[in-house]
Amino acid sequence: MHNKKKYTHNKGGFTLLETLVAISVLILATVGPMTLASDSIRNASLSRNQTVAYFLAEEAAEFIHNRVTSNSFSGDSWLEGFGTCLNANGCRIDVPDNQISGCPPSCPVLEFDGTNGLYGYGGAPPVNSLFTRTIRMQEIVIDQEVQVDIIVEWEQVGGVRQAIIEDHLLNWR
Repeated sequence: MHNKKKYTHNKGGFTLLETLVAISVLILATVGPMTLASDSIRNASLSRNQTVAYFLAEEAAEFIHNRVTSNSFSGDSWLEGFGTCLNANGCRIDVPDNQISGCPPSCPVLEFDGTNGLYGYGGAPPVNSLFTRTIRMQEIVIDQEVQVDIIVEWEQVGGVRQAIIEDHLLNWR
């Protein structure tokens, strides 16, 4: 008699191919939501920074309007204090300290004061923010009209971003 060995297949387990397919499906199911979450966080950060930048630009615009109005009512030249803003490098405005100063050769980064939540220069303790604010003025009609450009810049993934406000001031006195 001949001894024949009987081989049986166990059909209860997974083959290597089935295991690889299952792992691939799990990886795809995990990577998709993680990519969406990462993109959402990046977009939320960009939106937050854009909002802050436009508020900083608007704050400077309101400061300038207020200063020009105050100058006119006090009998000073309507552009008193803005001389440094009329050069090519522009100027910086420190709203909390009510100061205007030149920016040779470029304006410094705004500092964030965590105690009062304000942006300016020389906060206590000074913490550099992401944002640089530059104000440039150009006389369109001498002693009658000035174009004001307020540029807030910050660096974020993808390059340098900007928020820009252009305004025109008239000597109404």
